[in-house]
Parts: sequence; structure tokens; C-alpha cells
Amino acid sequence: MTKKLRFYIKIIVFVLFFSKMSAQTSYTETPEITPKQHWILESAFLREQYNGETDTHWSSMIRKGISKKIEVRLFYDLLGSMYNKEFRMGLLSTLLGLKYNYKTSNNSQYAILVQYQLGDNTSNSIDFNPSGYDLQWVIYHQFSNSGLGYNLGLSTIVNEAQFAYTYALNYNHLLHKNWSIYLEYFGNFTKDQSVVHRWGTGLSYQLSNTIQFESTITNQMNAASNLICGVGINIII
Repeated sequence: MTKKLRFYIKIIVFVLFFSKMSAQTSYTETPEITPKQHWILESAFLREQYNGETDTHWSSMIRKGISKKIEVRLFYDLLGSMYNKEFRMGLLSTLLGLKYNYKTSNNSQYAILVQYQLGDNTSNSIDFNPSGYDLQWVIYHQFSNSGLGYNLGLSTIVNEAQFAYTYALNYNHLLHKNWSIYLEYFGNFTKDQSVVHRWGTGLSYQLSNTIQFESTITNQMNAASNLICGVGINIII
């Protein structure tokens, strides 16, 4: 998998569910919109092992509702990596996004998410990510103590013919009171027929109505081991 396509599956999205379920760390997007009167701050520390090397990610997202159906977001990912026995840090990803929840029916919700990745070719960049667009169709079904979400998307690189079809399937379950767990399966198909499949699982604990702690682990299934482990926190302001 080329560096230009890495960001399609490495974006860590920390989703806060405004429902009976507790929030959780997940790659799968949900249709929920941040309430207009609030901000959501999401931050995580992750360790990634790939081909015998270990990288460290500090990822954060700021989300703001601008209406009952629309929210905007800013995401960035700082990467720390060992190179020739020297530790370096640089900006890996910066994204701007807009999500529109266009339909709510009984216990189901539907939304469209559009994100734009700002290209980074500065001298301190460790892993160059080019400018690109990400479009996702987002669906979520809420049950009594569980939920099922799935995404279908298309990611493209500006001024290039490269693109990837993306997918994600997520099942989450309320274990007991403030504890919840999720399982998910996600990946992408690229123009050159290369395929990436990943699985993931996570656990969350809702400390209060405004603070939640989370943990996650994901791994690539059809290539060299690419294990990502992390912890995070969500805060509503």
C-alpha cells in the first residue's frame, strides 16, 4: 500500500453517540450531529506497529454543530517516528469536514459526510499525505441495548487518478450502565485492485454526561501485521 493511500484507513475517528448507548472509539462514522450549543473535543494517543517499526500518533478532532442537521469538524494527526535511531515528529494529517444528517426515521438515521485533506509537504513532514477528498454515506440503526452502523465511501487524491472505495460495518453493545463495547470490520478497494481489510474492537467508560474514556485495538488482516492500540478521551463543552 502506497503512502498516498495510507490516510484512507489511518484516520482515527472518535464518535460520541447521543443516545442510550455510551460513546466509543471507532473507525465507523455515525449520523449523529453535535448539538448546536456545544463543542466536542476528542483526543487520543495511539501506538502503531508496522513491518517491525513503531509509530506514535497524537490525534485530535474538534466538532461543532451549526444547526440541528449539520456539523463541521477539524481533525489533525501528529506522528512521532524513529528514523535512523533518531526520533522525529511531524504533521501526518489535517482534515476539514462537514456532516449532514438528512433523514431520521424511527430508530434509524442517515447522513452524508464530506472531508477534505489538506496536503502537507513541509520540511518537517514525516509521511507526506497529498490533498484529497473523502465522501461517505452513513447509516445507523439503534436497538434497545445495541446498535448497527455502516458506511460506504469514495476517497480521491486531487489532480491524480488514484481513488479508493471504502466500507465499514460496526456493531456496538451496552454492557452495563456506563460500559460499552464494539466490534467492526472495515477496509478499502483501490483502482489497482489492491484490497485492505481490517478488524477492530474497543471499550468505553462514560464517567459523566460530558466526559468519556475509551480504548481501541485494530489490525490489518490481509497484509503484514499493522497493529494499532490506543486510548482516548471525549469532552463535551
